[in-house]
Amino acid sequence: PPTATFRAMVDAYKEDPGNPRYAFRHLLFSVTDPSQRVKPVAASDIMWAEAMGKLECMDSADRERLWPQLVQGFKDLSCRLKLQDEVLVSDTERLSMTHSNVKKLQRHFQADTYPWIQRLKHQELVIERRLLRIMRIVEALENRGFRVPLMKEEADLYERLVAIIKQI
Repeated sequence: PPTATFRAMVDAYKEDPGNPRYAFRHLLFSVTDPSQRVKPVAASDIMWAEAMGKLECMDSADRERLWPQLVQGFKDLSCRLKLQDEVLVSDTERLSMTHSNVKKLQRHFQADTYPWIQRLKHQELVIERRLLRIMRIVEALENRGFRVPLMKEEADLYERLVAIIKQI
């Protein structure tokens, strides 16, 4: 009967919280505060079970942040879109600030940190060369017999070594 079909179409478009035949009712995942995570009153048990099944299949990080929220009609969808646009603008601004900070850090590294590292490397090279020169001088002096013992045991050992060399 055409009137029953017509009545079903009218019911599908009739936006009423108590209307079980309203066709524009969906559960969409949104970032939700844990204290507000409850099943929406107007959501059917079947819709809720499907949404919870999808939630269980998500990564643990997404499960901790997202929760099904009921969207009814164009007005709710429009509000959701507006909120997402605001969050997108906020995230874009934050990303831009982060990008700016990274560029500042790169400039700081190139202007200050890198030259400082190069100076330290040069100082290290100079000190290494001085140390090698001193080590060669000390070695030459030791070979000429100008070695000064550092400890008493070392002096005793040196005397025994000299005595053994004389015996040979």
